[in-house]
Amino acid sequence: MNKIWTIVKKELKRYFTDRRTLISLFLPGLLIFAIYNLMGNIMASKISEDSHLYIVYTENEPNSYNNLYSEYPGTVSMKNSDKTTEESIELVKNGTIDLFIKFDSDFEAKIAAGEKPNVDVYYSSSSSTSPVIYNYTLEELSTTAYIVTPVYTINAKDGVIYDVSPVNEEDSSRMFIQMMMPFLLVILLFSGCMAISAEAIAGEKERGTIYTLLVTPTPRSHIAIGKILALSIVSLVSASVSFAGTILSLPKLMGGDVSLTLSMYGIIDYLAIFLVILCTVILFTSILLLISAYAKSIKEAGQLALVVMIPTMIIGVASMLGTNEHIWATFIPIYNSITTMSSIFAGNIIYLNFILTIVSNIVIVSIIIYLLTKMFNSEKIMRSN
Repeated sequence: MNKIWTIVKKELKRYFTDRRTLISLFLPGLLIFAIYNLMGNIMASKISEDSHLYIVYTENEPNSYNNLYSEYPGTVSMKNSDKTTEESIELVKNGTIDLFIKFDSDFEAKIAAGEKPNVDVYYSSSSSTSPVIYNYTLEELSTTAYIVTPVYTINAKDGVIYDVSPVNEEDSSRMFIQMMMPFLLVILLFSGCMAISAEAIAGEKERGTIYTLLVTPTPRSHIAIGKILALSIVSLVSASVSFAGTILSLPKLMGGDVSLTLSMYGIIDYLAIFLVILCTVILFTSILLLISAYAKSIKEAGQLALVVMIPTMIIGVASMLGTNEHIWATFIPIYNSITTMSSIFAGNIIYLNFILTIVSNIVIVSIIIYLLTKMFNSEKIMRSN
């Protein structure tokens, strides 16, 4: 028993006195806590700062439904439309108003007579505000419609299209791709780089082959650049195959036409996407090589790489929130690549942001090459295993 306890103490001391191991143990949890709290605060602030004035037109509205939005947390302007049904629907379609509610004529009289009148609620799914008030309206109407038995129906007319969004099939495909592709790509790129970069330097330190390379007259900066370029090429091949597979499978996943999806983008778009992917792969490879040089072993390099992967995945989710046209976004590593890809897939590429994204990533890679060169010159780091 004493020998077992001795071994336990020895192993615990080894883990809890090693600064690097402690970082890999506690940093992921701290990052998750910090990032999730930040995301929660941002979402809460957006909800509390929702100052949009929702405009709702009605037709044949009974007096008993005047307080439909009395408990809604935002501001709603609700009034009887002085236009025809078609004109009110057109206002929803072009974004002038958020919602149009049409009650059947003699609505309350029909309910009293035991009939089931209908309520038509028209909205636009391409709007950022219309679906919000639409969902709330359906919930409120359903509460009164189905208290015991259905007393009236909602959007129950056959052949009537209640989503009057002007978005066509191509626009819908662009929206879907813009939301999904940057996130999928950044995960594929990072995973491909991590698979080969973690052991690139840490593995050589374990095997002792790194010392043979360092004693050669080759400048350390050239070694750093050579490793980054070589691993970037390998990672890029993997990423290109993944990208092609993802692009070709998306139309089937969406139930659409392959030729339609591929023809939505021109040669300039594909070239721009490729350049963003290229600089992102080099950035990921550089970061992971820096981690690999710092780590004592392949195992530790893999653990530290996972720490970087957590915020990378969370940043990837940002692509689902839409594009970011602010200049400052181009100076944030990884986030700049994601927002640039989102704008390309959305069909509204901003060339200044695109150029700044490429340039800023190159600058960051240059800084990492400098740091990697310093690490190669450090006897303490290179012999840390």
